[in-house]
Amino acid sequence: MAETLGPLPEVRITFLNVIPAKPPAYWDDGHILDKAERGERQGVVKKWQWSYEEIMGGIFAKARGSLTKAGVAEERISTKMQTRRSGTARDIIAEVDRGGYNIVALGRRGSGSSQVDLGSRAAKILRSARDCTIMLVN
Repeated sequence: MAETLGPLPEVRITFLNVIPAKPPAYWDDGHILDKAERGERQGVVKKWQWSYEEIMGGIFAKARGSLTKAGVAEERISTKMQTRRSGTARDIIAEVDRGGYNIVALGRRGSGSSQVDLGSRAAKILRSARDCTIMLVN
């Protein structure tokens, strides 16, 4: 992607991540939480979310570095993280519609295989996105 889009002088790139719903281990476990338990659970969930955002920040930084090495100016690269609302694929499609993006780059699932193997979210975006180009990145 960096080699293809980097040389284009007007390209603006946004890395988007939809933060997934909290894992089942953080759900309420069947009883009504008292105030102390609720506070403790919220703290644990916040810590999970912070950790997730830290990991994604590192991934974004690595991708940003690849793009700047390919010649994309730093100010033309942005990142966006948002919490999951309707579902990951639907949230991405909604952001594409709102933001007026021209190209949506999707990665294939897995590694080492020569065949194209889209995950369910990428396949849903491929089927549902309108008025944009879909780029499959290996």
